[in-house]
Amino acid sequence: MEPFINEYQLIRPLYEDYSERLRVLIKSLVDENHIKYHLIESRTKSLESFKDKLLRKEPKYSNPLGEMTDLSGIRIIVYYIDDVEKIEEIIKEEFLIDDQNSIDKRTLLKINEFGYQSVHYVVNLSKDRQKLPEWKKYSKFKAEIQIRSVLQHSWASISHELEYKTKFEIPSILKRKLFRLASLIELADEEFKSTRDQHLELQKIILKGPTSDMDKNN
Repeated sequence: MEPFINEYQLIRPLYEDYSERLRVLIKSLVDENHIKYHLIESRTKSLESFKDKLLRKEPKYSNPLGEMTDLSGIRIIVYYIDDVEKIEEIIKEEFLIDDQNSIDKRTLLKINEFGYQSVHYVVNLSKDRQKLPEWKKYSKFKAEIQIRSVLQHSWASISHELEYKTKFEIPSILKRKLFRLASLIELADEEFKSTRDQHLELQKIILKGPTSDMDKNN
């Protein structure tokens, strides 16, 4: 295990550069498509997290640097749930998707279940981008891209803090409360989207101006 840790320690600065370059690239792609977002952030797995993951899943990896898919990560947080799907299309168009390791958490929930909703894509650079001099050294690197709404992000952050950062198992009654809150978050996401759509329609009517009597007669 120690050789893998030493290797990652040496190459980690390159992953940091890769993560930041990806963030800038994705921000540019989202801006070009006029999608408003709350946050686009990058992160690179810390050496400590790398060690912990090796300890937890040591038998799983024969080549951790080649097999771990989340050494570089991008998180995209949008205001409205339909913008998640718009950004999904951009990611599919601009990157090679590792379908085996990508997951849409929304599809794991049954119709009577509520909980964590986020889209996780594991990607490689597109073939064309891999050939560009400024990207060539990252051609074998993978990255995990997470996409979710502001409300979903808030729920996930608080849930993670309560459920995974404590020393004791969270009681069932509190878990149930978290999932009840998740149902409210899902409803609120839909209502915010509906409110935005109505607001846009009102804007169009106001900008168009009042209809004259002559227009009505015609």
